[in-house]
Amino acid sequence: MAVVSILAIGKIGYAIAARQSIIALLGRTDFEIHVTTDAVVGQFVPRSPRVHIHILALQQSFRADPFIGKFAAFENCLAHSTDDIILGLDADTVVLKPLSELDLVAGLGEHDLGMVEQTTIIGADMNRREFLEHFAAHSLAFLLPEAIPPDEAAFRFFNSGVIFARRSGLREFLDWASALRATRPAHHQQGAHMIADQDYFQVWANTVRPGSTAELAWSWNHCDKWDLGFVRAGARIAHFSNFCLGLEMTSSVEMRRLASGKGRSPLPAPAADLAIVIVTHNSATAMAICLDWVLELGYAVIVVDNASTDDTLAVCSVPGVQLVCNSVNTGFGAAANQGARLATAATLCFLNPDCLLTREAVDAALGCLAREPKNLVVPDLVEWDGSRQPGRQPAYSGVRLVADILHSHGLARLSGGLYALAERGRPQWYSPIGACIFARRDRFFELGCFDLRYFCYMEDVQLGREVYRRDGEVVLLPVAVPHFGAKGATISADRRRQLINAARVRYAGINHSAAFATALAWLDAGLDFLRRARRHLLDRRAGARGQA
Repeated sequence: MAVVSILAIGKIGYAIAARQSIIALLGRTDFEIHVTTDAVVGQFVPRSPRVHIHILALQQSFRADPFIGKFAAFENCLAHSTDDIILGLDADTVVLKPLSELDLVAGLGEHDLGMVEQTTIIGADMNRREFLEHFAAHSLAFLLPEAIPPDEAAFRFFNSGVIFARRSGLREFLDWASALRATRPAHHQQGAHMIADQDYFQVWANTVRPGSTAELAWSWNHCDKWDLGFVRAGARIAHFSNFCLGLEMTSSVEMRRLASGKGRSPLPAPAADLAIVIVTHNSATAMAICLDWVLELGYAVIVVDNASTDDTLAVCSVPGVQLVCNSVNTGFGAAANQGARLATAATLCFLNPDCLLTREAVDAALGCLAREPKNLVVPDLVEWDGSRQPGRQPAYSGVRLVADILHSHGLARLSGGLYALAERGRPQWYSPIGACIFARRDRFFELGCFDLRYFCYMEDVQLGREVYRRDGEVVLLPVAVPHFGAKGATISADRRRQLINAARVRYAGINHSAAFATALAWLDAGLDFLRRARRHLLDRRAGARGQA
């Protein structure tokens, strides 16, 4: 039997990618799957008796560290399996067709390793000669500076996104790489070029053990960054490489489509204890991924669409989704209340399209609300870059409102001092971040639902204030959910700033005074005028330089 090794660490995009990669492997192979991951990404890896999770406590000091972590992933795979054939996959790969150990053995032949040669980069038109020059100037110069570069005819620019390996050959490579790595500068940087796992594999295949690596057919590592016509007929593994930048949103959607094949299994009747309410407005890209996660949970899903003009309605028109289509954009709060009224479950989850709900979060929330039904509960949010944002936020004061207005216009230094001042004197209550909020349905209506005086933003803060006023609190769950971060709807940064600052002014008028709200509005308008004037001046200067 063959075994699979996958590394998935760092950015939340790799968690989403690894999820799709593993789903495809579970459906199209009978291999055991060893996933080396970190505490952030690991909580989102699909659970299965065939999936073995190894947590890597990575101290990321340098840019190359997460990628050299692939060696640790292979070590985990070897240590926890006895299989002779290993398939190494990047997290952003999808097995497209049934795959057996015999396929891997046939690809290897008599060789120890097998990889596909990357022949170009789309848009750059690089060829083997230019790749060889790059290899000699960077990979070889850093790892084996005394070595002579290979001839162009013999050189292969192997890509390490997909690796076939025999246990003995992989063991020999890892021992060599470990010993060599200990002699190289820890930064693993040659000029501006990062030296990572692929550089080691290329030096091994071309210089240290030439002839030991099989050149696999293109179909085993068919990549959108160097193969035209992606995805081509005949491809066995699709690779969504993004040159170390993390998975793109559009790639996430395509990976989901390729991994699911003919579609999901028939959905069971939804469980009666939870309804998930999602408000959409031009959210097609995010919703494709969001629904993939929530429908697997087996609860009622209600989507209230606020007059989308993109493909959101088509994406949401699937079994298991109760879709409500508003003819106008009623705003978040009104649409969320609309979904809550349609729900019959005892508990509600208000979920943004750019947020991915997990089984762990649902179970924790239901348990917490069963003990304290008068509270709201929220998870933390793991952002696209891997950072963690608290789902429970400190109460709003007047000072914080001023700081937020300043910060939204780029005045970080000035707002930073005000944030510190606001923290020292803030009220003792908390508000939920609206991306993911759990509440008992009867309690939500007792609180008056989301305040319709807000079109978008700050309705979650108002709800937190109301919970506190009515002897409840916002409770933080000991779990986190993935969050794309402002990718739920396609609006510009300027429009988003306008909406949230208008909501802050409204909040000030409702909870502080009309005079304070007016002052905030003037502050926002004045800073907006100055920012636009500065931008106009810079554009004129740039135009003048262009004409000179």
